[in-house]
Order: sequence, then C-alpha cells, then structure tokens
Amino acid sequence: MSEEIVSKLKGCFLTAWGDARKNPASTPDKAVSSNRNYIDHREFGSMTLGMNGVKAINDALLILNQIPVVDIFSDKSLSEMIEKCILGLLKEEPRNIDEKTSDVVKKFLSTLENEKAQKWNILIPLSNLKLEVEQLDVGGVLFSKKENFPEDILEKLNKRPKVEADDVTENSKGRVYAVPTVEAFDKEKALELGERLVEHALNIVRFYAFGLLGPYSMGRGRRFGIDESISWMWKKRIFLSDKTIGESHEATGPLRTFTIDSESLKTMQMNHFDKVNLILKKKDPTEFEKRLKVSINFFGAGIYELDLVDSFLDFIIALESLVLKEHDPPKGLLAERTSLIIESDSDNRKKIFDKMAELYKKRSEIVHRGNTNITIIEVYSIAHYAYLVIKNLLNHSDVIKTTEDLVNMCNNVKFGGPQFGI
Repeated sequence: MSEEIVSKLKGCFLTAWGDARKNPASTPDKAVSSNRNYIDHREFGSMTLGMNGVKAINDALLILNQIPVVDIFSDKSLSEMIEKCILGLLKEEPRNIDEKTSDVVKKFLSTLENEKAQKWNILIPLSNLKLEVEQLDVGGVLFSKKENFPEDILEKLNKRPKVEADDVTENSKGRVYAVPTVEAFDKEKALELGERLVEHALNIVRFYAFGLLGPYSMGRGRRFGIDESISWMWKKRIFLSDKTIGESHEATGPLRTFTIDSESLKTMQMNHFDKVNLILKKKDPTEFEKRLKVSINFFGAGIYELDLVDSFLDFIIALESLVLKEHDPPKGLLAERTSLIIESDSDNRKKIFDKMAELYKKRSEIVHRGNTNITIIEVYSIAHYAYLVIKNLLNHSDVIKTTEDLVNMCNNVKFGGPQFGI
C-alpha cells in the first residue's frame, strides 16, 4: 500500500481519535447504553463522535474506495472496522499516539488485503415482467421463476428456516426473480452489487422491449423492474369550479405486463441479444464494447424514467456516449453520424439530420436555459433514433474496436464508401 494512502488514513484516524477522546461519553473499556446518533457501540466499549470525527471517518471511506482491494467490502463494514481501530486507540497514551496510529493503520490495511470474498446468490423479485420461457440469461444475471431455479439455489432455499410470509417459498408462483451471482465480504456489499447488476440487466431488457413494442414500451403503464420500485395505486383528486364538483380516479401503477415468450426471444436474438450477452460477460471488452454497454444502460434508464425531460436526456446521452469522441463538438456531429449510421438514402438522411439537429437544440435549451417544454413525440423520436443507432452498431461491433474506427467508417460513408446497412 502506498505511503500516501497510509499517511492520509493516519490523519483521518488521528482526527477521529482526538474528537472521541475529548468527549467524556467515550468509554473504551466498557459498553454504555446510548442513542445511536453519532454514537457507536462495540463489545469492547463505546465512543461518541462529534461532527469532526464523523467527517474524518467519511473521509477515510473516500480514501479507501480508491483502492481496488476494498471493492468487496460495504461502507458499513469498513466503517465498523475503522471505528473499532479508533476505539482501540482511545486506550493509548497521547504521547504514543502518533506511532501507535501508524501501526494500527498498517495492520488495518493488511487485514483488508487478506480478507476473502464469499460467493453470494441474490434473489431479487421483479414486478410487471412475465416469463413464458424457462429462463433468461442477461449478462450472467438469471431471470427465472422459482420453479426453474438452478438446483444449487433450490437446495439452499430449502435449508432456510421457515419464516412468516416467506415470499420466495410460499407466494412465488409465477413471480419472476432476477438472480445475480456476486462476490463480496458481507451481505450489504453483496446486496448492493446484486441490485446494480440487476438494474443493468433490466436496462438491457428494456432496450429490447422498445424494439418489440416501440412507444408502447414507454410510460407508466408498461414499466417493469425491481419489486419495490414499481407501485400500483389509484390517484384520487377532487376538483372544484363554479359549475362542477367531482372526483378523479386515475391508475398510477403498471397496467400491462411485459411478457417474454419464445417468439419475442427469437426477435431479440435476431437483433443481436446473444452478442450483447457475450459483450456483458467479457472480462476484457474492447473500448467500443464498453461504450455499447454504457449506451444501452442509458437507453434502458430512459425507457424506465417517467419524467419526460430526464427520459429525453437519457436517450441523448445514450447517443453521445456511443458515437462521439471525448472532445468532439456534439453540435452537428451527433446529427451527422446518426443519419449516416441509420440511413443509406441521401434524401432520408437529410431529413434525419435536420430532425436530430432540432432535437439536439432541445437538449441545449434544457441544459443551458432550463427549458422543460418537451413532448412525448420528441422523447419517442430521440428514443427511436438511439435504438436504431445502437442496434446497427451492435451488428458492426466485431469490426469496430474503438470510437476512432467508428469515425473512420462514418467518414467513408459520407464520401461515398459502403453504407452501414441495418
């Protein structure tokens, strides 16, 4: 571990130690009962931290999160380890604290390096998604009903103690679960990693839902996702005027389930679903494949987003992140490359260029002037173009390795070379 990291952590530890030491409620040799607000309890004793101590621990977490070795730990576990170290330092004499803190920090970092991750299967229930195929693998995240879980997962479930209202074992008939496999030191990190993987996998499915359903995949009525993020309820409003008094009842939750059956899966595969899966599972994807993953993720987020402005921006980012180099001026270039990638006819290409330029002007008005006047037609238009660009570039991802390759292909098309073709 670098001396710079050790030095920075030592400073954080010393600040927290000083903050805890000046508070008479800190008792390192015995546990005390107290409110959890800024107070931590350990079997070895208890300490009270003020704002300086809390900030020092948060700063230590920020430093640690720059080190790859801590990727398997949750912030909760790291905080507990840090606080335990500081609690131990409270027993030291002030004259020895500098040397002792250096030793404690080095031992702490050594402990982190030697801890091993466990393998976890996380079962996350989904809402408004129906599977009429046995299973669906999305980049290593398994989408499945309980009855089709792999044997090893079913075996673990059957060993669980019986609990009241156990959703997985009692009320799961027909329910679709996303089951990622992750490696983590503690359950909190495992859950965090699992939910992140599932949300990315759901965004892949949302991308293909748009391909299957077009605009009908968008909006509140067709949303699907992690269980607690999808709610169904009635919105009740009372309206009054001089002539009318009444009530309005509107369904706000998902109304139409998105179904993946054998036919829809076949269509997804025709549109490079298997290639997306391979890219997601690659340990060393190309620069352009990384961009494809980012682009599809933003596209799926745009489908899921209910706010029209945020959805519009997600689709713009899906395009920008895929077809523009880092320092490319987006104005004009985004419209040009979009039209070159998705259209071969020169007249139609000009129409797409003009429409994209108009849509990008909307993006600038949102970002720079706070304009929120976006229509559902404009959101669907940018989603449509983004979908065609992603789909077409997936088809060419075997030959496009970098964004520079894409730029060269676009320039060739512009000056009369072979068309992309969808």
